[in-house]
Amino acid sequence: MKRLRHGTFLPVMQTTLPGPVPVTFFRPRRGGPECAIEDCLIEHLPALFGSSHPAWTAGSVPLGAGMPDLIVAAYQPLVAGLAGSGALETNILAYLRVVGRARPDTIAARLRLSPKIAEHSVRTLLEAEVLTGCTGSVSLTPIWRDILPEVTAIEVKVDNWQRALSQALRNRIFAHRSFIALPSGVAARVRRAPALLQSGIGVIAIDADGGATIVKQAASGQPRVWTYYYKLAALVGRRFVRVQ
Repeated sequence: MKRLRHGTFLPVMQTTLPGPVPVTFFRPRRGGPECAIEDCLIEHLPALFGSSHPAWTAGSVPLGAGMPDLIVAAYQPLVAGLAGSGALETNILAYLRVVGRARPDTIAARLRLSPKIAEHSVRTLLEAEVLTGCTGSVSLTPIWRDILPEVTAIEVKVDNWQRALSQALRNRIFAHRSFIALPSGVAARVRRAPALLQSGIGVIAIDADGGATIVKQAASGQPRVWTYYYKLAALVGRRFVRVQ
């Protein structure tokens, strides 16, 4: 499959932690109790969120107005096809994920693009086998509708669980599941709080001995803003290509 050649890469600071889960961080890490909880959580991610798909783990990922503490994104290897893409391509994919099928001129009108730019981008995506065409219109190939089969977002806090909950709710715009991670004592106290019970947000308890347990499972659902979902897919694709 051809890779997209145009678009710009976001600057990324990469740090790999020791252990089985390499993690890409998008900003410098600060020491402290939240960082310690995060490190413990990272150590247990394979047991907590094992998947039949390969997964990319990243911290402080810039998505929309937020920077989730941790994201675990299971991916299909074909995500490498977005390695050179930019906002234009991810916006087209997001639009088609919502409407299903459209003509290039309709895409141009809806996304406020010039017809020539829309046609060129659609042609590039067709050549990369991201899109399929039929009678003048295009749609996502089936695998690209769920190129990230499972996206899990986690917010880490020492005690301010209400703020963690607010951030975790925001993360559902791009994630299938969203959690907060708290010290075990705080997690035990708040996991049955009405706001948490009604939210669909999961809770992970981190104990003093370094264990991590899901004490409240997160509800699973589709991402709500596909633009962020495909922006994340492009980030995963760039990382995937770098490590080959």
